[in-house]
Amino acid sequence: MIPYQKIGELNIFVNSRNPIFCDFSLTERELLSKEIQTLYESLIANNDAKNEIYVEAVFSKSGDLVLSMTLFVKFVSLYKNTIGYNKILRCLDYIIGEIKNKKIILNGNENITIAISKLNLASLSTAIKLFERSQAELLNENNNGNYNLFKSEEELNKFFNTKLSDNFFFVNCHRLTEIHEIDVKLMEARYCLALGLSLSSIAMLCITLEETLKSLLKYKLLKELSDKSTDGSKLEHMSRVSKAVQKKYGGKTLNSLILLSREKGIINDEEKKKFDELKILRDGHLHSDKSKIFSKNKAPVQLFSMEDGFPKLVEVRNMGMDELIFAQGVTQKHVLDRDAKFIFFEIEEHLITVCKRFWEEHYN
Repeated sequence: MIPYQKIGELNIFVNSRNPIFCDFSLTERELLSKEIQTLYESLIANNDAKNEIYVEAVFSKSGDLVLSMTLFVKFVSLYKNTIGYNKILRCLDYIIGEIKNKKIILNGNENITIAISKLNLASLSTAIKLFERSQAELLNENNNGNYNLFKSEEELNKFFNTKLSDNFFFVNCHRLTEIHEIDVKLMEARYCLALGLSLSSIAMLCITLEETLKSLLKYKLLKELSDKSTDGSKLEHMSRVSKAVQKKYGGKTLNSLILLSREKGIINDEEKKKFDELKILRDGHLHSDKSKIFSKNKAPVQLFSMEDGFPKLVEVRNMGMDELIFAQGVTQKHVLDRDAKFIFFEIEEHLITVCKRFWEEHYN
């Protein structure tokens, strides 16, 4: 069975002959409703989205004649439905626009005007939430709920609210470098850690580290270029120097950024040493070079097999974590959960110190 997701409702009002009360008979109501549905089908017939949209229509049997159309889309996958939703909206927008300008014929000779009395279509952002729900429900059904991360919204809220409560003061320890490129990333790294997302937090911190050196080099060059030239309008000048600094430093690697920052006096020798150490941390977590993360210390590792329903020791060997690829992901998460705040505090302190000195030396 192909699942469908409801995305909206469309009500079409049919003007009656009598301006005071609707005088259509039940047979006429049915005929008019069928004519409107035929009109809809003719409008969508040549559209690429025709096989993706499904409509259920019901007409009112008393009072004003209104055809209520419930709109659905075929749910294929979260990705395909999301990227294809704008096509669905364009299709429906065209159809609705055409319906507004149409008349339908009753009994072969009466022209009946129609109008849109209600239109409620999910926006792209709302549709994404609807498709996420469809995906989650399908996964739950197909896997008997075995892979559900949370059984209810209350369980989800409790999980993250507990972490946020525990980290209230940590979140409010946020400091600014006064460089927006850096500050937005540092804040996201802090939020991630407060939510217990240690892997994401450290990855974001490493990105912030690179952003810091790149931004300071750019702003140093920006000041030099601005001091030398004021030709043209202010916006023209801003455009020119912005492109120049981006071209100069935008593609630099972290290693070259560290060297250039030391060469230009943005960091000192001690800080260069620390940034070199942090580069190793970055390579381990962002470039998946696990040899940069785990120590060379070894410990006994036991290998068991199952014989007659009982475990049997097969082999014992001293091994380091870099030799145990199947355990590296879980171990990396465990280590970061334990050490993430210490890493955060250290990186943040260096970034704040370097940026503060930069402002004092170059812009005060």
